[in-house]
Amino acid sequence: MKHQGSNINTIKAENNSLILNLIRRGPISRAEICKLTGLSKSSVTTITKQLIEEGLLVEIGTEHTIKCIG
Repeated sequence: MKHQGSNINTIKAENNSLILNLIRRGPISRAEICKLTGLSKSSVTTITKQLIEEGLLVEIGTEHTIKCIG
């Protein structure tokens, strides 16, 4: 029997890669990521928030813009 923790970590890593690969193609909305991946809105929001905190993504747009200071 496999350990549930390792399965969850594998799925998280695969979802992170899936989202990063989409974003590497160019700017994309969370809604479009949901459509293309089949991931839920909450999953996409959680993953993108984590990737932003890690400095891998920058949110752009009219309402939520993040830029580097300095």
